[in-house]
Amino acid sequence: RTPLNVAITGERSFASVEVGLEQAKQVARRHEATINDVILAACAGALRRWLLLHDELPDAPLKAAVPFSTREPGNTDQTIQVSFMTVDLHTQVADPHARLRAIHVSALEAKAAASRIKAMMPEDLPSIGLPWLLGGLARVMASPAVVGRLPLPTNVIVSNVAGPPVPLYVAGARALTYSPVSIPYHGCALNLTVYSYDGKLFFGLTGARSALPDLRDLADGLKVELDLLAVAPRARRARRPRKAPARKR
Repeated sequence: RTPLNVAITGERSFASVEVGLEQAKQVARRHEATINDVILAACAGALRRWLLLHDELPDAPLKAAVPFSTREPGNTDQTIQVSFMTVDLHTQVADPHARLRAIHVSALEAKAAASRIKAMMPEDLPSIGLPWLLGGLARVMASPAVVGRLPLPTNVIVSNVAGPPVPLYVAGARALTYSPVSIPYHGCALNLTVYSYDGKLFFGLTGARSALPDLRDLADGLKVELDLLAVAPRARRARRPRKAPARKR
């Protein structure tokens, strides 16, 4: 459990970060990883920084809920076909490059597990009575005593959405930014959403103000972590054998 995993109020805090997509691609190529791995590593590093700042970093790694599409190729139904997989963020690892490599392995394992259970996932849920059930569940989850006792499936939500690679225009005006806004909920006070657009990555951090009044500090850590990942890891230098001291005459 972390300060992010509490019952929340209705007030929100928001911050955004903009970075170059090519920078993330270079990091991914250097580590033979994916852009999604790089995004998760940057989020993990920023969370580690923020938790250390508050003296709340747990020994166990944080877990992220990462959505993935369950849509079959050629399926054009106008429905949302998405499920979630859980990825270890390895926040206990201090070195950013080692953390990225560990996240890459965890993401591969999570994808393999998700593909195995994909056939067992329900494609549709009955809607009779669902609004009343969800409303009642939300009221129960709003109790701090309930949130404090329930097991945590994840600590944070991290979404990565691929947007248009070319600029868009509105009435002739070019859209310069795209800041995604998402939804935190009881027990998960932070939702990190990333949207790629016109050669850039836009991070949108939506948090519960009661848990994250200093969300800007966490957002600034994202850019720092991406810059650290962009620096090539230092190669270990082979130790040169010591020369024998010259014998005195």
